[in-house]
This record gives sequence, structure tokens and C-alpha cells, in this order.
Amino acid sequence: MRRWRLRNLEKVRAAGRAQQRKYRAKYPERVAEQQRRDRVLHPARTTAPKRQRLYGISPQEYETRLAAQGGVCFICRRQEVAASVHGRLRSLSVDHNHHTGKVRDLLCNTCNRVLGLADDSADRLRAMANYLDRHEMRD
Repeated sequence: MRRWRLRNLEKVRAAGRAQQRKYRAKYPERVAEQQRRDRVLHPARTTAPKRQRLYGISPQEYETRLAAQGGVCFICRRQEVAASVHGRLRSLSVDHNHHTGKVRDLLCNTCNRVLGLADDSADRLRAMANYLDRHEMRD
């Protein structure tokens, strides 16, 4: 049996995947509850692979960048204060160029969202800063 499994590894894996699909279809509530529990108990298991998949940044590279930035946002120099949906403090976001995919720096949720809402446009952000400066003088 063991030799057969080794020679037919793809068949074995395909059968396992099919079995998982059937289980997930039959028990979606159990699967969802287990995933929620895993995300709360082991957040690094879900965030590290996601960072690797989306940005190509390993857990070690993330930690190196975080240490180089002193554990704070690259833009505002503050620690992250936003909480996740599970009530835990969020980790700094991996900011990246949406056209090239190149990782830039680690940002807090607020700075990352501001950049996203401004479409990563330096001109738009400068115009916003000028707008705030103009109204600050009048008030």
C-alpha cells in the first residue's frame, strides 16, 4: 500500500482534496467555526502565509522591516492602534506599489488607507496638505 501511495501521489492528493470539498460542503458551519477559532488562537498562521502569497514577503523579512522601523509606521512614526475584528491589535500593513507589486514599507492602518483612498497620488496628497494649511491659517 505504501509503495502504491508513493507511485500515485497525485491520485492520493486529488482524492484527499475531493474528500475535503465534500466535508466542507456538508459541514460549512463547522468549517467556518474552526477557521474563526484558528485565526483567534493562531493569528500568525494566517497572516504570515497571506503576506507571503500577496506580497512575497517572508515572516523573517517582515520582522526585519518592523525592527528597522522601530515597530512604528514609516509615515506617522506611531504604533498601530487599530484592532482587528477579533479584538487584537492589528499588525502594521505591508504597503506596496499596486502597479509593480514592489513592497515599500510597513504602515499603520490609517496611513495605509489614506494612501489607498488617494490612489497613491503624491499630487493629490500634496493638494490635501495645501488645503489643510490654507484653512488652518484662517481658523
